[in-house]
Formats: sequence, C-alpha cells, structure tokens
Amino acid sequence: MRRREFLGALAAAPASLLALDDAGARPAGGRALAFVTADLESRVVAVDMATGEIVARIATPPGPRSIETVMPRTAVVACTEGGSVVLVDSSNRRVRRVLDDFSKPRYTAAAGFRDHVPAGPAATIAYVTDSGRGELVVVDVGAGRIVHRVEVGEGARHLAIDPSGTRIWVALGTKAPAIAVLDASDPRRPRVRRRIEPVDLAHDIGFSHDGATVWVTSGSERQIALHDPRTGRPVRTLAAGSAPQHVAALPGAMYVTSGDDGTLAVHAPDSGRSLRRRPVQVPVGSFNVAAAFDHRRVVSPSLSGGTLVIANRSGRVMQQVQIGRAAHDACVQVVP
Repeated sequence: MRRREFLGALAAAPASLLALDDAGARPAGGRALAFVTADLESRVVAVDMATGEIVARIATPPGPRSIETVMPRTAVVACTEGGSVVLVDSSNRRVRRVLDDFSKPRYTAAAGFRDHVPAGPAATIAYVTDSGRGELVVVDVGAGRIVHRVEVGEGARHLAIDPSGTRIWVALGTKAPAIAVLDASDPRRPRVRRRIEPVDLAHDIGFSHDGATVWVTSGSERQIALHDPRTGRPVRTLAAGSAPQHVAALPGAMYVTSGDDGTLAVHAPDSGRSLRRRPVQVPVGSFNVAAAFDHRRVVSPSLSGGTLVIANRSGRVMQQVQIGRAAHDACVQVVP
C-alpha cells in the first residue's frame, strides 16, 4: 500500500538482578504490548509480551522504521521513506494521525516514558530527529501537530532525553563526529546549548534510569563511552561488541545490543561492569533495543531476521516472535 492509498484509506549481574522473578509479566491495570515496525510490509505489529501472541497488524505509510512510546496510549512511528510521522493509538490499535512535512524522520524521544507521565507542557511533547533537514522537530502528540523546529546539525539521528525531561542529546549521524546538547526547560522550544565531541564516532545514546550517566555507543569501534551529563565529558570507556551498538535502561541496569554479533549484554549503569558472565545470544540483526519500565522487560527486534526477542531483566530470553521479513524498532505500552 503506497502512501497516497494509505491516506485515502485512513480518511476512510548481581544476584538481586539475575534472580529477579517474572511475576510482573502482566502488569496491573492492563497487558503489555510490544509494538514493532515491520519495515518491508509497511506495518506495525502488536505483540502480547506475556504470551508472544500477535494481536494486531496496523497498516502505515511506506517504510516505518523507528517507534517510541510517548503518551500512555500513543506510539510515534517515523516512516523515513515517505517523510511522514504516524501517531498510533495503542488502545484500539489504529493510526490516529499522519504528519507530513518531514524529509527523513528518524528517531523519537519524549519525557515521562520511564515511570510516570509528566504534568504540564511536557506531557504531550515528542522530539523527532529529521536527518534530511538536520532538525529536531517538536510534535504536540495530543494535538497531533508540529509546533516547532530547531536546527541541530546535518545527519541528526539517534537521541535521548534525561529523566527530568530538560536535557536532550542528539547524535549527528550514524558515525557521528559530534553530539548536539539541547536545553528543553521550555519543552515546546528546546535550544541548542553546545556540541560534544564523542570518544569515537557516536551512534546511539541512552541516559541511565537515574540520569547519573549518559551512555554513548560507537558507530565504528568495539567500545562504549560513559559521559557525565552535566559536563558532557567522558568518564570511562567499556569494551563492547561489534559496532554499532544500541542501548536501553532499566533501574539498576543498562542493556547493550550488538546486531552484527547477535548479542545482548547487561551492565551496571554507573560503573559499567558486566552483570552477566557473558552476553546473551540473540538473533543476528538485533540492533535496536527498548526497555519496558512497567514490568521490567527488554525487547530487541532483528532487522535481518524479522524477529522480536523479549527478555527479562536479567537478559534471559522469554519469547521470540516472528514479525515479518524485517523488524527495525520496538516500543512497549500497557493497554486495557
């Protein structure tokens, strides 16, 4: 289904970590669903996290790449190929709005995606990188419209927002020579404050759950740098799998994937020490990784194998689900 047809239809480990049990697999107040982009089928696939059952396939414009939880019942999908951003209602598993006027939308970040929904102006705001225009685009998800754009630099791609929602780091490329740091004290009008030169050519970025460290993965080397979020300076480097690596956070743990190696590693967020004797084997091509804070799960889709791996907090694989020919990114939402 091409984009015009779609729019027409729409108009129509420590022991305490590794011994953690799985009692929280179905959180109180609803069930957790992983929403996964199936790039080649132009679909978002919803998977029950507890059972591995596919519960919905949601048609999107061509080329859905990244997906991120923003509001409690909304996921933001970047369709890079067609230059559009899609807002998906996770409760009824339908597309709510398609936003145009992007060149190459890449990745999304939002405040309050961890343990609570923020109050005030930040509650409905999402930040989307547009690598084609070198911009960070501010989207009011509640209203379903673009409210601001700020130039950050050519190749804007992976990004992360700190737990307070007031600081955003944007990697300027897949092998980024610089990271733009923005002040989001005014959520609707973030401002670039400075640029940071990474230890290696940067790829992905992730704040630890408590915001004490920023993890910057490499697009070229087998290592990761931990940065001080206040000064931006690197405080230590860690050995890692083949580049590029991707990173996600839960309380007390950071999860690092190497898609080329097919591994998932678990680290302490501040020291970086390994919490497992060796990384967990996952399907090759499992690049992106996302954390489900409501019930302590980690999900990683495989771009080359089209699978979704669901792992518990210790990194042990609980489910492996076939999504399609390719699966690029995933996020998790708890629905009624």
